Amino acid sequence: MTRAPAKEQALMTNQIVPNSATNNNLPPDPKIIQDLTRDYPKLAPIVRDFFDREFNPLAADDSLPNKKTRWTIEELVEANFPAPNWAVDTVIPVGLTFLAGRPKLGKSWLALQIAHAVGTGGKVLGIQVNKGKVLYLALEDSARRLKDRTEKQRIPADATIQFVTEWQSLKEGGLTELQIEIMRGGYSLVIIDTLSRAIGRSDQLDPAEMTIVIGSLQQLAISLNIAILVIDHHRKSNGFESSPIDDILGSTAKAAVADGALGLYKQQGKQGATLKITGRDMEEKELALAWDGLTCCWQSLGSADDVRTDSVKGDILRVIRELKEDNELPTPARIAKSLKLDRGFVSHTLADLWTAGKVRKAEKVGREQPYELPL
Repeated sequence: MTRAPAKEQALMTNQIVPNSATNNNLPPDPKIIQDLTRDYPKLAPIVRDFFDREFNPLAADDSLPNKKTRWTIEELVEANFPAPNWAVDTVIPVGLTFLAGRPKLGKSWLALQIAHAVGTGGKVLGIQVNKGKVLYLALEDSARRLKDRTEKQRIPADATIQFVTEWQSLKEGGLTELQIEIMRGGYSLVIIDTLSRAIGRSDQLDPAEMTIVIGSLQQLAISLNIAILVIDHHRKSNGFESSPIDDILGSTAKAAVADGALGLYKQQGKQGATLKITGRDMEEKELALAWDGLTCCWQSLGSADDVRTDSVKGDILRVIRELKEDNELPTPARIAKSLKLDRGFVSHTLADLWTAGKVRKAEKVGREQPYELPL
């Protein structure tokens, strides 16, 4: 690790350590770092190393498998690596993940959904997640807008989510401030909405600049064993097959260092959307999503391939959602009438969907058996 010159080292020791909770090894308030790096710019490139050395035992423990940098074949064969950690199993791993799409598709709603699930130990896209603390940098939102959105998604008051609406540019001290905040708060998931706001005037077309900024963010996530989810935009379609990696706006260096990429796609004038998922140590997959206007959440309909190859099942799932939004019971009779299909055929198809876990039975109303989409 880089050592600070004697003068700067003394400044850090004298001004930072006495103001931190050194009795329990907590880093100091980020405001102290912000003031110090403003007054002494030379500290900016070395202050993160200082905190790793003083406050982050994982960064200094070379005995950990993920810290070892030289391996023989024999050592690799004998090594016991822990199973990969996930914020959302098979979707968001520990490390850096992009969630990107064209403007106004619902990326921020999905990100809030993910924060909701982690902050309460609930489900998102049908996946049960472990409860943890979430730091949400909502850099394009006001407190009023956040209040409105959290109420629409019915996020409870005891959800462990911390929202911040202003943050220093990652290139100008914000990255160090983020490390301190994560270590002080014990967060397991950080959401940055959006990357453009977080990096300020950085040139997103410059591969060298993006490698430094995004690479530092990825290394921060790995060193602290947390997941960082970055909301970004897609470039305009090039007319070829869409790719959650290639479609990220700006230099390809942005996505090159990421551990995962989620691409949200929606065809204009068509219901629903597709979430494409890819990453270093994860199986590529596509989920068919439906928008639930009552809860302002995306619902997973299962594998996009399964839904596409069976349009009748896809139509039934769509009608269930639409009937619910119109406050009508999605019974087999109403679904059959809406799709102009035989009621017996619809009942049989609903039984298949129920067995596959793509619908669930709601409480009966008289002799009627309504169905609903899983949360």
